[in-house]
Amino acid sequence: MTVGGVVSSGLCQVDVLGGWKAIFYLYGSLGFIWCFFWYFISSNGPNSNKWITEKERLFIMSNMTPKNSGSRKIPWLSILLSPKVHGILLVQFSFSFVATLIQFYIPAYFRDVLRLPLKYNGLCSMLPFLCELIFKNVFAVIADHLKKNNILSDTFVVKMFQAIGSYGAALSILGLAFFVDCTKVWLAIFFLALHGTSFSAGVSGSFTSTLSIAPRFAGIISALGMFCGMLGAGISPQVFATVNPYGTPEEWRTVFCICAFVYVSCGTPFVLCGSADLQSWAKPKPKNSVSTVSAKDLETTVSM
Repeated sequence: MTVGGVVSSGLCQVDVLGGWKAIFYLYGSLGFIWCFFWYFISSNGPNSNKWITEKERLFIMSNMTPKNSGSRKIPWLSILLSPKVHGILLVQFSFSFVATLIQFYIPAYFRDVLRLPLKYNGLCSMLPFLCELIFKNVFAVIADHLKKNNILSDTFVVKMFQAIGSYGAALSILGLAFFVDCTKVWLAIFFLALHGTSFSAGVSGSFTSTLSIAPRFAGIISALGMFCGMLGAGISPQVFATVNPYGTPEEWRTVFCICAFVYVSCGTPFVLCGSADLQSWAKPKPKNSVSTVSAKDLETTVSM
């Protein structure tokens, strides 16, 4: 998404392969190229991978959970009733809800409200995603430093970064709603950059919590989060079409206020109830090594 906006806006203005059609040809071809390399480079496990060192292989193998280390029964009820999981799912919903609006409709905002020329539209639209690309890594390093050096507890760290992610993004969206017009394009660019930066903090927040509270069931929680995310991504275009049929500045202000409300209302439960501690229902239950003897076998033994 970072580079795609710039490339797409440029291709729309040329006659190569039909202009806008070239966008689909380009990204479709890149998909085939990716599949080709994936087929030859990927592997099913560390033992069959040709691209890692022996030290890396041993590290991965030593940290893999043995298949027979304990009961693998999935505690569905505990997962579905956990406030920690609820907080994660709500954040996933809110982030996907707003990210879809930003990705799909911000170019229209630059065109209709800020009157930005097409050749600059893609560059400005990619800015929040460029900030995400940079600051996701920056925040991850900071979060790891705080945890490893016991400066802050793991739970406090994920809550703090999620607060930055949800509340910071909400404030930047409100800045777009109330302080920007066609004479202040630079201010819109600033708030979008701030939004991308704040949004990135959530990766070190609720997204990290998914792996921390239940490592054995992180895949299940991630799948539930993906469902909630897809739900948010599916609802947001309908909301946009309902409240912004004509693309006026007032309608855009309503859209931005809705986004801010979604951020705050869905981020607050995690800030209050989120955690990075291993949950009791996620701990492995070792198999009972004591062999059991049936009553029938006992009677047979006694009679002998």
